[in-house]
Amino acid sequence: MPTNKNAQLRYITLDRCFSNTGRSFTIDDLVEACNRALCDYSGKCSGVRKRTVYEDIRYMMDSQGFNAPIVKYRKPVGPTRNNRTYYRICYRYDDLSYSISNQPINYKDATYLRDALVILQRFAGLPQFSWIEDLIIRLEATFSIEKNSKIVEFDDNPYLTGLCHIERVWSAIVNKQPLDISYHSYNTGQSYIFNIHPYFIKQYNKRWYLLGADDNGGKILHLALDRIDGIRDIDIPYKGTEIDFENYFEDVVGVTIPEESKTEDIVLHIYGKTAKYVESKPFHGSQINKWIDENTLEVRLNLIINYEFMKEIYACASNIKIISPEHLIETVTCEIENMKNRYR
Repeated sequence: MPTNKNAQLRYITLDRCFSNTGRSFTIDDLVEACNRALCDYSGKCSGVRKRTVYEDIRYMMDSQGFNAPIVKYRKPVGPTRNNRTYYRICYRYDDLSYSISNQPINYKDATYLRDALVILQRFAGLPQFSWIEDLIIRLEATFSIEKNSKIVEFDDNPYLTGLCHIERVWSAIVNKQPLDISYHSYNTGQSYIFNIHPYFIKQYNKRWYLLGADDNGGKILHLALDRIDGIRDIDIPYKGTEIDFENYFEDVVGVTIPEESKTEDIVLHIYGKTAKYVESKPFHGSQINKWIDENTLEVRLNLIINYEFMKEIYACASNIKIISPEHLIETVTCEIENMKNRYR
């Protein structure tokens, strides 16, 4: 069965104990060592019991585990009484050169690794992940793993332009290399040159974006890779950032964060089948749902209103009504009038 982090930590700890020729380890000693390792790792200093360690030993010895040469032996302890010798049952490796870290992965681990790589195949076509397909083939051939038919597909766009830039910007982020980027705007049609300190790559709606600070002023830029015309390294000192990009997009839908923006409380009424769809697939993590009647879902949100959020609103068309804020009602009303005028 798959092993979790705590189990893996116990196996490594037991491996060290069984390899230690300078000390004998009883089951109580092994339990103590595992608890101490768990305490150092997570701060939780108890929880490993004898039964758990016994099961770990059996798994390590099993051919489906590590096939480890663990043996029990008796060690005399204390003075003899009434001509009797007392012993403790201890554990060690019969082959003292053995270690689980020296073992190649077994068949079961290879299948887990293969399955993980199949998930990673969603990056197929990106230059820095071209090794994935080759490694899957080698794993299947080496361990005689039966090749599975495709059972999962991700919503990617392999025909999107700009994918050729991912390897370059990825490397620049890792190596803290500032870039000179030639970029064109879809809105204005103009071309721009940005000196950028790259920090993060994000995918949204099948499109990839590079986020980094403009060297002239430090503004965070969001550059779609399919609008990049050219990239070259520039010889200027790299400026790092304290932005936590795991939380950077917490208040928005998508990737656009308007300047001087702030979160707003938004109330929407959504009707019919669209209501059930929005309930199962929320606009945003802040969404709170309340059914007013069997046909009307009230949705409350707290987020920054941006281009991507407005697209979600317009996608609901006639099955949504904005209750607040007032400026959002005015924006959508104006857009509805523009739509009506196009059909006149």
